[in-house]
Amino acid sequence: MGLSPERRRRLRQLVRSLPQEGRTEPVPALRVYERFERGPGGVLLRMIGNRNLSWTGMARTFLCLTGRYWAASTDTGVGNGRKELTPDLLVDFATVLSVPAETLSVVIGVDLPDDTPPRNPAAADTAELLLDIRRREAVQPIG
Repeated sequence: MGLSPERRRRLRQLVRSLPQEGRTEPVPALRVYERFERGPGGVLLRMIGNRNLSWTGMARTFLCLTGRYWAASTDTGVGNGRKELTPDLLVDFATVLSVPAETLSVVIGVDLPDDTPPRNPAAADTAELLLDIRRREAVQPIG
């Protein structure tokens, strides 16, 4: 987040140039605690799961990208339909998923207030980096 736009761009280019791990098996079955209600919250949590974030990683990522801390239990409560998906939570999910809040609002069906803050370019680049690194090998050869 602290890098200049040019350095963020160069970092993303570097990551994209690294080899990806090939898929060796089908997608594993979801664990019981990863099965969410059908509906907007479940969709959002499954999208977060595609970023390979653990519950703790999800809470930390929300804090780093949005400046707000949502407990992992809040996020999973949204996924299970126990916590209301408020406009401010939707904006934070949009930031972490690198999806424009207005687009996510239409897809999910949660209205945003007129004073919704504009997208933070550093947060959007960092969220895109999460997608870029998800299938990269843990150890990369040097040279």
